[in-house]
Amino acid sequence: MKRFLAVSALTLSIAASSAFALVGGPWDANVYGNANPVDPSNVNGVYQGSVKGKNISGVTAFASSTIGTTGQAGYTETVTTGTGNNQHTVTTTFASTVQGYAAIYIEGKLTYASLVVSVDLGARKISGVMEGAGSRAIPLVLHSPLHSWNVTDSAYFTGNFNAKLSSRWAANSYSGKGTLMITKVDLDGFYRAVLTSPASATPQIVTEATSIKLDGVKTSNSATTSYTVTINPVPPVVSLIN
Repeated sequence: MKRFLAVSALTLSIAASSAFALVGGPWDANVYGNANPVDPSNVNGVYQGSVKGKNISGVTAFASSTIGTTGQAGYTETVTTGTGNNQHTVTTTFASTVQGYAAIYIEGKLTYASLVVSVDLGARKISGVMEGAGSRAIPLVLHSPLHSWNVTDSAYFTGNFNAKLSSRWAANSYSGKGTLMITKVDLDGFYRAVLTSPASATPQIVTEATSIKLDGVKTSNSATTSYTVTINPVPPVVSLIN
């Protein structure tokens, strides 16, 4: 009798497990009741994720079929044609087609970036490049025992990344690493110099390589929303006050 009950309990357990495994399915990441299933075999769609690094945190979104433009604020191209009464001048704001965008918080500065990304479903790989810029919203003044400086605390960066799609197709997730080359005012270096060599401490503009990690997931099978990314490439500036 005990053996019969044990076998019956095991049978019910297996049946329950099988039934639970059938809930959801490979097209909706096994999330019960998911009203927006995602097809992992379709390369088209939106991929959203996060980007992290030392003093870096942000979000990314890219897609195989997204319509978008990126403009550099303050940069225009002026073309003049004709002469006399037939002369015409046309001013065009710089813009180009991109596949994605990012908003990244870098050492107190909110930056925006454009992305160009390649998704290879067969090799389960994602590769991308990005360009972005941003500046601190408030003025910054640095002091040493001898001098003071006004600082335009801006950041400009370019970068690349590589990621792997999950080996489980139903997961629709990706994870990878990359590098950003960031041009900025070296605040940490200046503060160290004030402590160690105060008489010669001067804020410097540097370009540093910073490692980043990316994680994300595919969220849609299509991307039809248009968007505009505005990059403000104000260079870092250090000017002596006294």
